[in-house]
Amino acid sequence: MSDVVAIKDQVEAAVRAALTRVLPAELAGTDPVVRRSDRADFQANGTLAIAKKAARPPRDIGADAAGHLDGFTAKVSGPGFLNITVRAGAARHPGTPEDVTCR
Repeated sequence: MSDVVAIKDQVEAAVRAALTRVLPAELAGTDPVVRRSDRADFQANGTLAIAKKAARPPRDIGADAAGHLDGFTAKVSGPGFLNITVRAGAARHPGTPEDVTCR
């Protein structure tokens, strides 16, 4: 389970960085609200919480953020959720060359 936590931390950092790139400066560092998902490896719901403050639709924020994720593939779903898949080779078991399988 510790490998999943490490991957979740990587996903959270990547989504936070992507949101920082697409949101106004005063909203930088927004919590991406990342959790495990039954539709992808992870889901980020932070776009829904920040949309009103950003004065933008959450789907638009999600689409913009998805284009700035490094090492992960993301698709916008529903009102603005980001369904995130870890690309093969993006995360590794500590001390081994084997890929982590997230699902």
